[in-house]
Amino acid sequence: LPSGKKTVMYVGRGYTSSHPPISTRHLSSEPVFNLEDTAKLAVAGRLSEYDHHFVTAFTRRSYVYFLFYRRDIKSVS
Repeated sequence: LPSGKKTVMYVGRGYTSSHPPISTRHLSSEPVFNLEDTAKLAVAGRLSEYDHHFVTAFTRRSYVYFLFYRRDIKSVS
C-alpha cells in the first residue's frame, strides 16, 4: 500500500438504533475485532426487527456505497 494508506474491512452490523449498520475495521493493527464488537454483531442480526437484503457494493472516487433494502417484519403485508 502507498505510504499512509490502511487496509480496511467493512462489517455489516444489522439493524441497531444507536450505531450505523456498517462499520470499518483497520486490518493493519490489532485487534481487528474484540469480544464486545463480535457479540454485538452476533446479536444484532438475530434479533433484528427488519429483514435486510444486500444487493451490491461499489466505489466511486474515495467513497464506498452499499445498496440493500429492508422490510419491516412487524408490518402487515
